[in-house]
Amino acid sequence: YRNSYLWLTHQGVLSERLYVDSAVSVSHVNRDRKGGEEQEDKQFNVNDQRDLDVGGVLQSWNLQAGAANYVTAGYELRRFDARYNYVGSHAFEEALASVLQQPAQATFVLRDDFRDDYLGAFVSDRWRPAANLTLELGARYDRHTLTHDSLWSPRASLAWGVGRSSIVRFGWGHY
Repeated sequence: YRNSYLWLTHQGVLSERLYVDSAVSVSHVNRDRKGGEEQEDKQFNVNDQRDLDVGGVLQSWNLQAGAANYVTAGYELRRFDARYNYVGSHAFEEALASVLQQPAQATFVLRDDFRDDYLGAFVSDRWRPAANLTLELGARYDRHTLTHDSLWSPRASLAWGVGRSSIVRFGWGHY
């Protein structure tokens, strides 16, 4: 494997109650695996080359809406570009192929490029109705173009301070 990653973040304070977090990133992953084995009754070969490039941007807006209310909303965009070049083959003697219930000779080839654009967006509202109670409601939307998957995910959480040294937390989400 060979991996590389580069990112840049920025936090901007727009007012006493509003700030924004931003990030940009790029990464590259390379995998190159080659090998084989040759024996009297069988032979295997594999050539597996893969590359993945990912570029992304995300931003989160954070607002102190009131003394006891905090709202966050944001998004994440990523592009995945993958390249596959895979060739695998085997050759067995007829007797071994029969025992393994495999063809005596076979080759599998996959050469393809894939692109996926990902979008994630979220919003949450956290408020503190009492000094020892915090409630949060939120939702998230995720979409992948390669698989055409999209999903809405509601969320809820509660933190209740019991006494001076204990907090009970409850969380729920549908993913």
